[in-house]
Amino acid sequence: MGIQKLKLLPMNLVFLKKQFNRRFKQYSGFNPKTYSRVIRFETIIRQHPTISSLTEIAYENGYFDQAHLIMNLNLLQDLVQKIFGN
Repeated sequence: MGIQKLKLLPMNLVFLKKQFNRRFKQYSGFNPKTYSRVIRFETIIRQHPTISSLTEIAYENGYFDQAHLIMNLNLLQDLVQKIFGN
């Protein structure tokens, strides 16, 4: 799910995009894009012991480069701080 195009999901499920996003957030607590980031992060955590290069991890998980991986990790850190406080 983390790498699959999120734009294609509503088409496959016969929902309008807005309706799909609303229902997704209602059931999961996240919007689809945030959920995708969380899934990708979980994959990175599982790969970390076997892959030592952040660049390699970024490419293996569908990021354009290491900078995009780091940007998403910072976004997730901000999300965790919002949920659980400082």
